[in-house]
Amino acid sequence: MSWCLPAEKKQEKILLVFGATGQQGGSVIKAINASKQGWKIRAVTRDPSKDSAKWLKELENVEVVKGDADNLDESLFDDVQAAFIVTNYWAHCNVEREMKQIADLAKASKNVPHVVFSTLEDYRQSRYAPLVTSIGKWKCPHFDGKGASDRLFVKENTTFLRAAFYLDNFIGMITPFANDDGTYTLALPMGDKILPMVSKEDIGRCAAAALNDPETYKGLYVGASTCLGTGEDICDAFSKTFDVKVNYKNMTRDEYAALGFPGAEDVSNMFTFHKLDNANFIKARTENSPLKNTQTLGQWMKDNKERMNWVQSEM
Repeated sequence: MSWCLPAEKKQEKILLVFGATGQQGGSVIKAINASKQGWKIRAVTRDPSKDSAKWLKELENVEVVKGDADNLDESLFDDVQAAFIVTNYWAHCNVEREMKQIADLAKASKNVPHVVFSTLEDYRQSRYAPLVTSIGKWKCPHFDGKGASDRLFVKENTTFLRAAFYLDNFIGMITPFANDDGTYTLALPMGDKILPMVSKEDIGRCAAAALNDPETYKGLYVGASTCLGTGEDICDAFSKTFDVKVNYKNMTRDEYAALGFPGAEDVSNMFTFHKLDNANFIKARTENSPLKNTQTLGQWMKDNKERMNWVQSEM
């Protein structure tokens, strides 16, 4: 059954947001609300009855609707002036499935005046691709499918947002490990190269800035990062924040891939490309960016200290 807005809402300034209960979609909704630019938000989630959607239902200007990128209802796009499109590779770890989702979303959004598409590079096209071990027919699965799908969108009406490494990964996914002597070690296959980083909140602010100023940002690739740092810089910030010694361990691509966590090989290839093509990676995460005067790495760590149980449980 198709979903549609009541007749009295047809003239509202409607923003369609996919992944509304996820990190990016949720942060976009919060940033758009904070901008106070008169948007009415159509928040798409696969299951509006879940607790994760409760906060959305408490917002006056948000209509929470059911939508599934695997079985897309194109009427979700009716009367929409702008759309934020994001897909979640990690929900299924299937590149072909993600590319099918993006193809359907691109087709449905072709008449939307402004689309912000959260994308990444297709590392199969990198000049360094021959130097990096393939994963099946992919080089970096959670990147490649998105980057290969950019061409499906109407370029002049689309802002292509490229988010940097999530600072939030330091809370749960990629954390320092404890050593017997009371110190910690953070391992990354980045050598001495620089890693652009961003919080999920600032991804939302970046997308909101583009959505509120379409004439400036349509047709552009826009980077989303707020701080840059080497592995040593990151460990120094950890050490100062927690008053513990955090050492940096540079690993090879194969050593990191062998760690065995879900997606380890994919993530290892990602870092390897970031290292090999560091200048272009930094450029892609900073060019055309509306993010100014946002928090530093040290400030983010201080603000999120209580969430980092990897160190608190040992102290």
